[in-house]
Amino acid sequence: MIFAVIRILAFSVYILGLVVTPLFRIFSKGKKQALAKIKNSLLNFSATELAEKIRNQEITSEEVVRAYIKRIQEVNPFINAVIEDRFTEAIKDARKADSICSKESSKEELKEKFPLLGVPFTVKEACGLKGMSHVVGNQYREGMVSKEDGEVVKRTRNKGGIPLLVSANPEFCVSWETVTVQHGNCNNPYDTRRTSGGSSGGEGVLNASGASVFGVGSDLGGSNRFPALFNGVYGHKPTGTLVSTKGHFPNVKDRRFDEMLVVGPLTRFPEDLSLLMDVFAGENAFQMEIPQVSHLKDLKVFHFDHSFSIYHLPVQKDIRGKMSDALNFFESKGSSLELLEFEEMNDMLGVFYSTLMTHERPPNVLMDPKNPNKYIFPALELIKFYLGYSKHSLPAIYFRMMFELTTNFPNSWLKSSIKRKADLEKKLLEKLGKNGVLIFPTFHMTAFLHNTSSFHALGALYSGVFNMFGFPALHVPMGLNKNGLPVGFQVIAGPYQDKLCFYVAKELEKEFGGWVPPS
Repeated sequence: MIFAVIRILAFSVYILGLVVTPLFRIFSKGKKQALAKIKNSLLNFSATELAEKIRNQEITSEEVVRAYIKRIQEVNPFINAVIEDRFTEAIKDARKADSICSKESSKEELKEKFPLLGVPFTVKEACGLKGMSHVVGNQYREGMVSKEDGEVVKRTRNKGGIPLLVSANPEFCVSWETVTVQHGNCNNPYDTRRTSGGSSGGEGVLNASGASVFGVGSDLGGSNRFPALFNGVYGHKPTGTLVSTKGHFPNVKDRRFDEMLVVGPLTRFPEDLSLLMDVFAGENAFQMEIPQVSHLKDLKVFHFDHSFSIYHLPVQKDIRGKMSDALNFFESKGSSLELLEFEEMNDMLGVFYSTLMTHERPPNVLMDPKNPNKYIFPALELIKFYLGYSKHSLPAIYFRMMFELTTNFPNSWLKSSIKRKADLEKKLLEKLGKNGVLIFPTFHMTAFLHNTSSFHALGALYSGVFNMFGFPALHVPMGLNKNGLPVGFQVIAGPYQDKLCFYVAKELEKEFGGWVPPS
């Protein structure tokens, strides 16, 4: 019964979106702003290439850091991605890196100890950068700074990386577009009238604009992969629990939540993904298996029928077309292709919803940090929002309302959801094995107009389902559509097969080109 009700509600939201979205299009006819083209060649090198050139003293870290600072200052007025920068400190860090290079005789030892020495990077505000803003879009947290680096940021700095800034994310990271009361909209560099995605929206647009070598982001239900799709870069959701989330806000001490929330990289360069994940995973890096695929003919590629849709949200034609192109490419290289037909996919909204909302301690996204025990009624907060008096965003209020509703659902429905999840997970594990990947939509459409995320929110299921299973999932860009917007899809593999995803991404980049700069 509940699954049927969810389907009806989902279809109603879809119809409402079809009716209302054209109105937003009419009122969003502002001029499309173009970014300046990337002129400095230093901005087109991967982290791997930059680190090598800095080690060999072909270029200096200071040159690279200054080039990225200049690019950030050039594009940020259009994309609005920077929350707070540390440019002065970054230049000092770069000079220290250059000093180490000039004194160290063994380049191999330097590479082993500091594989990212002198390479600048950017950090999602929620992930924590010492001394920088840690407000995470919440008005009650105004003025809060991170007391220490988040674990992944710390590991990256210990390996020689130089953080430049903290970037925009929505309140408590619970929205599919990045906008806050304090900072406004984070804009898509391919069309500033459209969303950057969320919640790692700032990282998505900085990387796409050539204003970051790589970014530290996080993903609970697609938060790295949506911005990666909308902005045409690579965004990875690692295997669950592989990477520490210490220092991330929000977070809770709940094993099941830890399996869903992950910290992962965003980048324009697929060759960097393996290196970055080794750094991000730290002592857990050994758990990632070396791909048992040396040629694409050894690869098994699974996919669903192109007419497949989650809750009446059919995938856009141009995204389906890119998936077809990829499948044809794999077939031409000798990969085996197999169409999947799993009935359990039809109830993924209910299953994902029950999984996310039945944690022992889900994040309390309606709270006053000065009085954390004070209970805030979601329904009252919703009324206050529409009257202009709430200090919380609409997605945060909705998130809390969903949790409140879950407490009234019968145990029989929750048990049914858990069983459906287990059945589907088992089937996928059996298919993927050690040499299989699933080609799957990241979202059902390309970047949508600002302030329309509520009408497209159900599309999050295309990515969120793999947080629920803890599978590694990488968004792969596949160029631009006729409207100049990025398109692409996910590559999913079995647990700890993250590097198999990276291998496939590099092969696709060779054939289709990967990231395309906005202009």
